[in-house]
Amino acid sequence: EEKAKEIQLESAIFSLVEVVTEPNSSPWARFDSFESLWERAIPQRRIVLQFLSPTAFRSKGRNMLFPQPELVFGSYLSKWNAYSPISFDDSIRSQVFPHLTTIRYKLQSHILDFNTHKEVGFEGMCAYEIKHNISEETLRQINALADFAFYAGTGAKTTMGMGQTRRISASNIRIREQEGL
Repeated sequence: EEKAKEIQLESAIFSLVEVVTEPNSSPWARFDSFESLWERAIPQRRIVLQFLSPTAFRSKGRNMLFPQPELVFGSYLSKWNAYSPISFDDSIRSQVFPHLTTIRYKLQSHILDFNTHKEVGFEGMCAYEIKHNISEETLRQINALADFAFYAGTGAKTTMGMGQTRRISASNIRIREQEGL
């Protein structure tokens, strides 16, 4: 058995056990282009997100500990428009986000210890629904943003490991409903 290699990033020392580079060889090794996210976006009115690491939004020096739809999807929209060659109209913030409703959630707060400071965030699942009548293209944009969450992360300090998020697929929604979400 080969001994794990150690690497140091700042003051943290990690044991490198395995490097995964092939897409689909791990649930955490995936690749998508913005174009493929857009092409595959299905206009669903119900979106379920799983927040896998402590997630928070910063406001006035404090952490906001609830995934309000406008904060969640606003985070994705800002990153999408900053990096994607396919631009989404920023007006969906005011015209669509107010109609995104939180319909269920199962969340817990967690503390992430960075040695020099601690950050509080939420983890768990949240289901959103769009009941308002919007165009199919706009509905696809919202769904593309939800799929983009895996790559973008959610909220503050994503480069430090916070806000790891994934969309729960439609096939898993029924299972999650049985679990109480």
